[in-house]
Amino acid sequence: MLDPSLLPGTPAPPFDLLNHRGERRTLADYTLLGALLLAFHRGTW
Repeated sequence: MLDPSLLPGTPAPPFDLLNHRGERRTLADYTLLGALLLAFHRGTW
């Protein structure tokens, strides 16, 4: 099985997600605003 993680400095692949209002947003929508830090936490709230 291949390791799906990205190495530091590797650009993230394009993706889209729903925001808290249910609106679809793309990675590009946010990178147009400036630098972006993504953090994914596995688990429940």
